[in-house]
Amino acid sequence: MPPMSGYTKEISEAQIKILGEDYAPGDVVGSSGLEADYETTLRGRKGAELTVVNVRGQVIGRFEGGKSDVQAVQGDNLLCRWISACRLRGIADDRTARRRRGR
Repeated sequence: MPPMSGYTKEISEAQIKILGEDYAPGDVVGSSGLEADYETTLRGRKGAELTVVNVRGQVIGRFEGGKSDVQAVQGDNLLCRWISACRLRGIADDRTARRRRGR
């Protein structure tokens, strides 16, 4: 049984088309559970630092002194009532097990 918090995995091309331009190959996204349900809340926003390099690929400095850089924004935290949620999950698991046994 997967954990309630869920799993993450590398985004697929199909998911990129659905989720939009904020996502790119190599990004990690929620694939199940709360991770998937709250993907946009937990994700935050990517930042960018533009640098100037020479022909050898050596960094010379920041483009326009960093004026064009975009600050990354951390995603929100998700607070859960784990004890209640775990109890509910246990009750559901117990009922499912009893149904399978025919009780």
